[in-house]
Amino acid sequence: MNTLSMTRRIRWAAVGVALLIVLAACGDGADTTSTTEAEAPETTTTTTATTVASDNAGEPDEASAARGGADVPGQTAASFSLYDFRYCEILMTVDGVTEVWGTPGINDCPDEAWNALDPGAIAAEYGASSLLMNGPRYFIVDGAVDTDPAASGATAGTAPELRDFGGLSMTLLATTAGTDVEPVPYTGQLVVRTITWTYKSGTEVYELTDPEGNTYVMQSYALIQDPDLTAADLATLGARLDLPEGWSFSARVLEEDLQASLTTDGAIVITDDFENSYQLNTNSDTGGDGPSVGMTVVNELGPTSPERIAAIQEPGPDGPIYMVNLLKFKDVAEYEDGRATDLTGREAYNLYAIGMKDVLARYGAEIIFAGDVTFLAIGQVEELWDEIGIVRYPNRATLLEMSVSPEWIELSVHRTAGLEGQLNIETIEPRADL
Repeated sequence: MNTLSMTRRIRWAAVGVALLIVLAACGDGADTTSTTEAEAPETTTTTTATTVASDNAGEPDEASAARGGADVPGQTAASFSLYDFRYCEILMTVDGVTEVWGTPGINDCPDEAWNALDPGAIAAEYGASSLLMNGPRYFIVDGAVDTDPAASGATAGTAPELRDFGGLSMTLLATTAGTDVEPVPYTGQLVVRTITWTYKSGTEVYELTDPEGNTYVMQSYALIQDPDLTAADLATLGARLDLPEGWSFSARVLEEDLQASLTTDGAIVITDDFENSYQLNTNSDTGGDGPSVGMTVVNELGPTSPERIAAIQEPGPDGPIYMVNLLKFKDVAEYEDGRATDLTGREAYNLYAIGMKDVLARYGAEIIFAGDVTFLAIGQVEELWDEIGIVRYPNRATLLEMSVSPEWIELSVHRTAGLEGQLNIETIEPRADL
């Protein structure tokens, strides 16, 4: 059994792809799941699930008809398939929070409208510190199934929040703390969701297999790196990929229906060189055991799950709190604005840490310990953290206030550049009996 540790948790909906559709019971009529050929926003963050009829769904193609069609709002199973459904997203960070806006369920992201958008103007209009144009993309799945409708919180009939971007209508798919919006090829990212993908018998699927034998099935292809890429090109895509050592690409036609698997925490998603996205599938007869989820360790740059984002805004314990930071640095610093740098990840993070001393003091907080990790005496983890830091805050509210302050946002560019991820654990005053 392989252990998944130190993988980045996805902080936005893009790599996992999203479709803003109500999760209503339909499809095969299973009693234990809610199925549809379109998905609510895939994200590790606060999402909005709505019932939206697509204005530009288009006509079904022959391949779609052969698979039996699919259910989406305003369409019947016989008239439309999610396979090769087009959509686009805009991810922008405003005041330390990343918003994911997208066309799924609203329109099919027409070329003319998408190409006319000015990313710089959009960033300036909304005061975004970073912005990613994610699209166009096409789903390469037949449908979706909600494995736990109660946990997903999908609500039919909720009006979507819409915004007009230069004539292209989009809806808010998700919001999340954090500023890292760039995908990293062949890096596992945990997407906290109960939605997974379905593929019908006779469908050709495209899979990546890692050195441990884990198989990832493609869920969407992108025109970001190759604007001419089509579904017909996917079978031979392997010849064009710069695969890491030990990885392989394959295509096969399913002999029976397939439902891609989820871990207990959600979906593990990766992208390739062309930003096509794939989901780990331990149900595949070609796959390995998949990552162990008994004690999954996932480094992050900020809180991601809706529950955790909500919890951090609660009052918390009375009195001071101590935040234990287990830090993992990048080998080489990577700044989101693309600036050239010779700094290591640790050196970039140190610029943040040194600057934070004065910021913390203004909020009545202080660093009480910082030191390198040298040895693991008990337990197992594939890769140790590099440093441990402990910061004392007057209370949780102070931590939250500080983390959205202009001073923190300014310094956080060095944190994001240098930090691969971390665990951030809250504890309280030392026990008096010890």
